[in-house]
Amino acid sequence: MVDDSAFMRQVIRRILESDPALQVVGTARDGLEAVARAAQLQPDVVTLDVEMPRLDGLGALPQILAVHRCAVVMVSSLTQRGAAATVRALALGAVDFVAKPSGAVSLDLDRVAAELVAKVKAAAAIPPERLLPPPPGTAPGADRRGRSAPGAVPRRGPGPLPARGRARPVGAGTPVVSADGTRTARASAAGGAAGGAASEAGIDGTGGAVAAGDARTPATGGAQGKDDGAVIIRKPVPAPARLTHLVLVAASTGGPGALYRLLGGLPADLPAAVVVVQHMPPGFTRALAEHLDAVCGLRVREAAEGSRLVDGTAWVAPGDHHLHVGPGGVLGLDRSPPRHGVRPAADVTFASVPPALARRTIALVLTGMGVDGAAGARYLREHGARIWVQEPASCVVPGMPVATAALGVVERAGTPEQLAAWLVETLTDPGAEATPVRP
Repeated sequence: MVDDSAFMRQVIRRILESDPALQVVGTARDGLEAVARAAQLQPDVVTLDVEMPRLDGLGALPQILAVHRCAVVMVSSLTQRGAAATVRALALGAVDFVAKPSGAVSLDLDRVAAELVAKVKAAAAIPPERLLPPPPGTAPGADRRGRSAPGAVPRRGPGPLPARGRARPVGAGTPVVSADGTRTARASAAGGAAGGAASEAGIDGTGGAVAAGDARTPATGGAQGKDDGAVIIRKPVPAPARLTHLVLVAASTGGPGALYRLLGGLPADLPAAVVVVQHMPPGFTRALAEHLDAVCGLRVREAAEGSRLVDGTAWVAPGDHHLHVGPGGVLGLDRSPPRHGVRPAADVTFASVPPALARRTIALVLTGMGVDGAAGARYLREHGARIWVQEPASCVVPGMPVATAALGVVERAGTPEQLAAWLVETLTDPGAEATPVRP
């Protein structure tokens, strides 16, 4: 349990040890001490504060994972800086987070006591083999010396990819396995690359597609307000607005890391709009959208009432709101009751897609606990959509993909990199139908 406040350490210990299944084996006051204690005590779970002296949570996280493979749950403040740092931590390998209700020292932490206990217990149940730190050279950005930090798509792509052709549907009760194959797809007519052939398709080391003449500048304002050297991609001037295809993405626990790998493999001129439903509270979904926008080729925005879907743009459902896709690709928000205990819920978004648009939709169900997305995927499949899932072996928590596959609607299962390659290969068919979108 890592926090620079003695008061917070006392409160968190009391909350965790109120559950007889949990034992706090040690504490640390900052990131440097946390790395040493993790190596010494070998805990199942580390709860890690974000803002600390000497070494903050963002800096400590990869070092903790390097000395001891364990689940890390971030405990962050509900501030813009805390949200941005937490989103980066989730991309670096943290499995989940809990937001302190009222700042770095929260006198009302008991408001999230049940959530903290539940997430720590869920983290402890994740098999160790799913907790490998991100491989070297796979960061959302690179520093000024050209080194990559953990999280982004490698320059040479994710590795072997399946051959072209439609996979057979996965039947109910059938284990979901990765399709096998070795062929790397060719660069698409839309200027992207299928199969992760990033260097040949003009995709830079951050996973973002760089158009001719694009400039890249270092980002500023990291977790500590310093220049973290991340690469910012200036997006190309958008083409005339139209909606060719729709890609829907559902994700929960482990989702931010999977989203970096998925969206990082998509070109800026993807002939589809992307809608992401990631289970997160308000503030954190905006931080997620802003960070994805900075490191991916696609434009990424937090959705708002009346936003209109257009090719080459991804929209992230805002925390504490359900997101609906209306006729013409117009987005709507509501605060109707949570579904499966979450808001936004992917089932709500999936079920809102008009049948005419569902025929041009691919829905992806990524890592996450529970069953959200499964029922909505069945509705979409009944109206002509294609359903793909992240293969369970690559998920932090495979509950959502497994629940979807159990309904017999899944066509393909693969890693986030494979799913990105299949999307580019499928969506860049020159015969695809497009719907003009009014400005």
